[in-house]
Amino acid sequence: MREPGEDPGEHFVEPNPRSWAGNNAAGVEYLTRKEPYQFLIRFKEKPSQDVIDLMKDNGFRWDRDAQLWARPIAYSTAAQDREIGRRTYGKVVDRLLEQKGIDAGQGCDESIHF
Repeated sequence: MREPGEDPGEHFVEPNPRSWAGNNAAGVEYLTRKEPYQFLIRFKEKPSQDVIDLMKDNGFRWDRDAQLWARPIAYSTAAQDREIGRRTYGKVVDRLLEQKGIDAGQGCDESIHF
């Protein structure tokens, strides 16, 4: 995919990992990585044990090197895995906003580009 005005001989390189959504009020960001193919959730600060348990229950594991939560995406079940990733992100945002006493409508949620 080329941006207008770019040299047609140059290729667009998609960022890896790529950020899809973020909620500043909740302090969380949703990303994907291609190599390895994974969903990623990054927090500004350590989440509560309740949120950690939610992440684990939905197949996310802590990546100590990258300092974020990762969940593999299998090529054979990619659509199902994407839905689990999106729903988990939504639940995490809702739970964090609730814990901070912020109404979900007040959260500064950036658009999700799926």
